Amino acid sequence: MLVPSKLENLAKQLNNNLYIVGGYVRNYLIDKSQSRDVDLCGDVDVQTLLPILEKENFTVTAVNPESFSVHFTDLEFNYEFTSFKQEFYDKGGRHKPKYSTRISNVLLDAKRRDFKCNAIYYDVKNKKIIDLLGGIDDVKNKRLNTVISPNKVFCCDGLRLLRLCRFYGELDFKPSFSVIKSAKAHVENLLDLSKPQVFLEIEKMLVADEKYDFSSKIGHYNAFLLLNEIGGTEILFKNLIKTSQKKFNKSKLFKSLLYADKSVRLACFIIEIVKNCHKDSQEIANKILTNFNVKKSQKEQVLFLVKNFSFSINGIKNQEARWFIVKNYKYID
Repeated sequence: MLVPSKLENLAKQLNNNLYIVGGYVRNYLIDKSQSRDVDLCGDVDVQTLLPILEKENFTVTAVNPESFSVHFTDLEFNYEFTSFKQEFYDKGGRHKPKYSTRISNVLLDAKRRDFKCNAIYYDVKNKKIIDLLGGIDDVKNKRLNTVISPNKVFCCDGLRLLRLCRFYGELDFKPSFSVIKSAKAHVENLLDLSKPQVFLEIEKMLVADEKYDFSSKIGHYNAFLLLNEIGGTEILFKNLIKTSQKKFNKSKLFKSLLYADKSVRLACFIIEIVKNCHKDSQEIANKILTNFNVKKSQKEQVLFLVKNFSFSINGIKNQEARWFIVKNYKYID
């Protein structure tokens, strides 16, 4: 596996092994690509690691003692190191653990993660892959299986439901029947997430087709199909659906995303939601975007497109059409 030379030098300075884990290892197994973002872990305390990072000329960008993690960079790669740990959650989907404890066991660390394909470790010092849960087999067969029982993975962390949909879009890995069944059973945990948390994942899903060279060309569409299948769309927008005289047509919902340029996919997503609602579409779109904390320029473009998505130049004068384009040019490609 391709490993940054500075990372190999860092591993030699530690008494315990240093591991690369997550997407870096997974993607290397898929197409031998090398990500610039590297997740690291090991039986190493952050306070022990910090002076060694300084000695090896890494730049520390953030330290989070509560999560036993430190972010650092060598200007070419960005790293996040997290000590081996176990996490304990209250029931619900709030994502943040109630508390965490440091451990020394790599297997227990693997079992706190989400999917087996993200729980493959690479021992930097000994130059070997450690696969304790069968993640390599899942990568080979393009499957999304949870590291432990799907019910235990999804029961306390609603964010993992959105990650399930996003990974399906980005990786084109198919969830097993038991994973989908469990996601449906725990879909209400999405309501415990903050709106900005949800929007961050939605933004990533909207460009899932471009995440990796191997991503499916319809990956973004597939991500939202899965969100619909587990009931996520209705849960996230159920207050809007209550004002509607008709249910979402799931077979046609988000079909426009198949054809939309990425610059207008957010608008397409919002339009697909509000066109199913009986109330004023602009008012509801504005409410959604405000709750999502969307930046002003992006919000203005989306609201313009919501207002005019059914606008047609047929039957109007050329002069009026020209004026419409000139007046709104910043919103129209």
